[in-house]
Amino acid sequence: MGTLAVHGFAARPPAPGLPVGAWLQQAIDRFVAAGLAPGTRLFCPLDPRSLDDATVPARLAALAVRHGLPAGDLVLELSGAQQKLSPALVHRLAECNLRVALAGFGCGCGEMECLSGASPDYLTLDPHFTTGIAGNTRAQAVVAKLIGLGHALGVPAIATGVTTEADFRMLRELGCNMAEGDLIGGAAAMPGATGSVTLAKRLGRGAAIPPRIADLMMAVEPLSAHDTLTDVVGRFRQGVQLGLLPVVDEAGRVLGAVFERDLRTYLFSDFGAALIENRGLRRSVADLIRPCPVAEATAAIEAIVESYMVAPDARGLVLTQDGRLAGMMSSHNVLQLTSERAVADARDRNPLTALPGNASIRRYLSRSGVGTPHTVIFFDFDNFKAFNDAYGFAEGDRVILHFADVLKAAGRDHGGFVSHVGGDDFFACFPLEEAAADLVTRRLLHAFRLRAEAHYSPEHRIAGGFRGKDRYGEQRFFPLIRAAAVLLHLPAERPEVDPDAIVAALAHGKSAAKASVEGLHRISLEMLLGGQRTQGAEWPTTGRQGPRSGFVAEPRAPYFAPAAARAH
Repeated sequence: MGTLAVHGFAARPPAPGLPVGAWLQQAIDRFVAAGLAPGTRLFCPLDPRSLDDATVPARLAALAVRHGLPAGDLVLELSGAQQKLSPALVHRLAECNLRVALAGFGCGCGEMECLSGASPDYLTLDPHFTTGIAGNTRAQAVVAKLIGLGHALGVPAIATGVTTEADFRMLRELGCNMAEGDLIGGAAAMPGATGSVTLAKRLGRGAAIPPRIADLMMAVEPLSAHDTLTDVVGRFRQGVQLGLLPVVDEAGRVLGAVFERDLRTYLFSDFGAALIENRGLRRSVADLIRPCPVAEATAAIEAIVESYMVAPDARGLVLTQDGRLAGMMSSHNVLQLTSERAVADARDRNPLTALPGNASIRRYLSRSGVGTPHTVIFFDFDNFKAFNDAYGFAEGDRVILHFADVLKAAGRDHGGFVSHVGGDDFFACFPLEEAAADLVTRRLLHAFRLRAEAHYSPEHRIAGGFRGKDRYGEQRFFPLIRAAAVLLHLPAERPEVDPDAIVAALAHGKSAAKASVEGLHRISLEMLLGGQRTQGAEWPTTGRQGPRSGFVAEPRAPYFAPAAARAH
């Protein structure tokens, strides 16, 4: 997973009967006693109903400071499961310099209202969305949008319930800022003495910035909330290309940005200097901070672009690494990145079926890590060349499109990744155990066989095929088209498997699948790991739909459901 930066610790909910005040005091005392790095935050789940008293936020902030924790490092996690959250509550906590995380985001009541009507500091994604996400493309699509929505408003996302490395990698690629769960460290992960309060690590992403992002990213000197208005105006007068300057706290975390348009009165007025010095205005940098689109620089390019595209009136994109400011990207560079992604995607997609191709397959196999079961399937048509010769290429294309439709439907139903290698070769991967994937494959082959029969003449359907010349010019009988499948199941508990070895094993099993009566051939993981496979990692290199070259690594791996910890 890489070297992970500790962003904070999450306190477990209080035991039954323990008063909230006493529990929070114990959590703060234990957290402070651990001697953690400055800026590390304590996340405490709190029932919103305990904040009905308007004096509670101020008392909580005073409690934190009294016990040695800056109020800004105390994050209250509020869930809308028991009571609807309100923007007024978030505002009231912010006024006391308390941070707010919308817990269980996507499953509570009032969360969207708080996101749009207030400025929460974090979105905490419910385990319902994050558990098993590596093999669930529908969940990936939902989470990508939730993360992008938060990033567009400058709110980082936290994934909870992360138990496998595959899920962690997927959440990192989708742009999630932090993670928490058994994979990261359970309740015993908190250093220090034992006690009635248990805390668990919330960590950073632990990934390097991709070279292309680093090329387009520009360094920028941020503002501090303590800077004077004179300092801010002076910075803009020096010539800030992006029209905004990020504001960070003492730990380098992005608080928002100051926009040039909010300072035009001071920048372009003859009396600007006098207005700045006017004590009656009492303006500070903190008064000018507004949300701005923020994305993790180590996320997938699609996630970075999504954060910018959904932001209202974006002037640029702030990039972070491990939760700290890394740099900025201009609108021009974001659009350039978008164009490059679109071109790369178009090149990889099959022109007939519009399914992703070889580059996406390799990418998918590389990131389908251990911890989640997968069944990888290679499909190839039987008797397709003879059909093309007898009925023409146009009718052959219709058969290919019919199979693509059947495969796409299976992908939608089971959250799988599907791809068109080229010609009549297809690839699929379903997050299913072996028996379930076997059943799905059988149904898929049967559905296609029924559709393929409709492309034959009534005489050929009745006869079960037709006579024609084979590739050697000899007359023989060709049965109706069917699809053959090679299956390889990858259990959740498995060693890392080289994607090239998977490709080679699937290609090698194609002949056995075509020779099988049922059109299925299964390859065991034991055989694969034992070296019972052909050397090389390429599909066959013939096919009218374009060359079937070996897998080529590309930055993007399109999924069937397009995307867009507390570890960075």
